[in-house]
Amino acid sequence: KDDVDADSVYSLFMEQDFRYHFQHPYFRLFTAYFVTFCNFLIYAEDPVAHSRSECTIPVIGNDFSFVIMKYLPNAWSLLKVIMWLTGIVVGIIIGKVVFHSYLFNRIFRLKMFHDDRGSWMTSFMSTVLLLFIFSYLYNVLLMIGGDYTRPYHISSYMGVSNSIFMKAAATGTWCGDFFTAWMDWDFPHFVGAIDVKLPGVNQAHVYFKIPKLLKTLEYWHIHISGKWFNYGILFIVILLDLNMWKNQIFYTPYQYGQYVDDFGRIYTVMDQYSLDHANSSTLTFEYRNVTINPETNERYILGDTMMNARY
Repeated sequence: KDDVDADSVYSLFMEQDFRYHFQHPYFRLFTAYFVTFCNFLIYAEDPVAHSRSECTIPVIGNDFSFVIMKYLPNAWSLLKVIMWLTGIVVGIIIGKVVFHSYLFNRIFRLKMFHDDRGSWMTSFMSTVLLLFIFSYLYNVLLMIGGDYTRPYHISSYMGVSNSIFMKAAATGTWCGDFFTAWMDWDFPHFVGAIDVKLPGVNQAHVYFKIPKLLKTLEYWHIHISGKWFNYGILFIVILLDLNMWKNQIFYTPYQYGQYVDDFGRIYTVMDQYSLDHANSSTLTFEYRNVTINPETNERYILGDTMMNARY
């Protein structure tokens, strides 16, 4: 039987003030769907979402490149796997013991992290940080290989284009927004079960059976509360939104393989050869509007895509 969320019992005695109406499911549904609409609009208008240049994201890009990309075809690959697996294990341990148990529980005494609440989110964030640190340690070891291993150094470049990453990020953001919109708010008392059933399964708990030689217990009990399930998704969505916000603030066309004409309209370079050999003089409207592409015998600009956005 599901436990009742005791922290929300206070809502039984709430006055119908601003906070009461702010928690109304109609307002929450409107906010969630309005944010979803705004994300669709931003994705359609954001020139970065159409860029064919390589995507670069601080920290997250390093982690992605460390775990997924840039594997050397020899024993270096084994070393890399061992290092990122070690980074994950160390990150989980530090997140649980140092940040969650000691810092958030004993030092700051935050109720949201009481007992084991929020331990998965804390471990996730510390794992991201530790993978970032271990990626630089791996780069130090790669210096032994000299010029041979130089192309495999880990950086914030993810090895995929901005357009591909933005499609994945937008899909994740939309899914997170829809999850938020579809949550059951138990209006008007907001007293509901702590447990929520995991997506695609008919249970709120996951049991892992481990060998008895390693541990006397037969199962690990993983419990995900409704609030942490909801806000965990929102936290990831916020990270994706912050990345899009960063793109809007620090955007320059040349950095993303784009250029502007005299009216400020943005053009995206589509051919990979031009992107690989681009410089500040060739990636301009003046150059691509008059220079002939020897492969197509047409001006370069005819193969580029014009955006609706202006710079």
